Amino acid sequence: MGTARIGVASFVLAGLTGCGEVSERPPDAGQVERGPATVTVYGPTGPVQGANVLFYDELGAVTAMLLSDGAGHASAEVSPGASVAVVQARTGLSEVSIILAIAPGDQLAIGAPPVVRDSSGDGFFVTLPERTLGRIYRASTRCGNGFGVSYAMVPVGRSFPCTGPFTINAIAEGAGAGGSTVPIGQLVSTGHVLVGTPMEVVTAAGTWAPIDPLAVSYSSIPGGVTRGELSVVSLDAGVEQWTSGALFTVTGAAQAINHAHPQFGDTTSYATWLGKADGTLPQVVYERSAPASSYGLAAAPALLPWISAGSFDVATSTAHWLATGDGAVDAAEIRIDYQRTGLAVTYRVVAPAVAGTTSAVVPVLPASVVGDLAPTAADTVYVAPRLIRYGDGAGYPAARARWLGDQAVIRAGRVDLPRVTVSGDPFPTELAPP
Repeated sequence: MGTARIGVASFVLAGLTGCGEVSERPPDAGQVERGPATVTVYGPTGPVQGANVLFYDELGAVTAMLLSDGAGHASAEVSPGASVAVVQARTGLSEVSIILAIAPGDQLAIGAPPVVRDSSGDGFFVTLPERTLGRIYRASTRCGNGFGVSYAMVPVGRSFPCTGPFTINAIAEGAGAGGSTVPIGQLVSTGHVLVGTPMEVVTAAGTWAPIDPLAVSYSSIPGGVTRGELSVVSLDAGVEQWTSGALFTVTGAAQAINHAHPQFGDTTSYATWLGKADGTLPQVVYERSAPASSYGLAAAPALLPWISAGSFDVATSTAHWLATGDGAVDAAEIRIDYQRTGLAVTYRVVAPAVAGTTSAVVPVLPASVVGDLAPTAADTVYVAPRLIRYGDGAGYPAARARWLGDQAVIRAGRVDLPRVTVSGDPFPTELAPP
């Protein structure tokens, strides 16, 4: 028997065997008393047909058991405070996604639509100027990106739509410590168009320049924070152009970092993890802006309560966590993992939350649907709670509609919100390898 592990955000969950009722949730202001709610289920290749979808009333009774259709949709009449569960059983891996306190009119997503790819043409080559001491050359565009050891022929995979003029964003890397390579120059060449010939070669104009400096400053860092981690992503039309990162030690309420990151593309995404040494889990703040030479974050207003433990009450089917500190919260996500021989099971539960919320009741899945997915006393189970705040001011309605579809998009820097904060998120350097 194995046990699942989620970086440093895992806590042992003892004997998950009992059942409980879904706690009644207050309806959102202005909601109708009853109406349809729709959930769309996505997998890696698109909408999922045949996923088990269960709707519950506000007291936890199952009101509808459906299968998602060819578009991944399932709909049912609900009242405010209802819940929905989606069960996807695969060979060796089963996923259960639950959204609590839904409302009539909700359009909910489990997973996200695949990124649109362009298979209409072959890749192409980019010819760059030679960079003294250059060992590796990278060329990125909104059509795709690639790298090579020859500046004269850098292969670029055509993965995204590529109509109209595009920009080539290039990086030259030279020798670093221990056989590694480090960026030593950047180049931007605009106005390129593909004509569609096989093995097409595009020549970049311009000269190499030093990597743009990026002045990073943090203020209002709460007491007790001792370390941080920064990730910066440049995007052009949503396609990654360059990613850089830095680890830093926090020494006070203000912190400055001299970083280097090219001002490529049309958007720069910043992710800052902050952590304490008191056993609480890190928090991460995601923000985005137009490319700039500086970035600043006032930490305290952006942060949430700090999570330090998670558990599960078998008698009431309730997840609990410990949290300290202040901060506006929109939602909680509780991830529950366990393994058996030949089977791994993951539950992801989204629930409404405010700063003082430290628990969520989890609906019980009928055995006729769950089968051997139901946890037993013999299972060693882990739970990882997280608190979430969206930056668009829409609160829990936005969180329940988007969170189970947005996570990968947020981590890739493509979220269309000004700010998202997550408490209970591990440092990237501490995540277990896949």
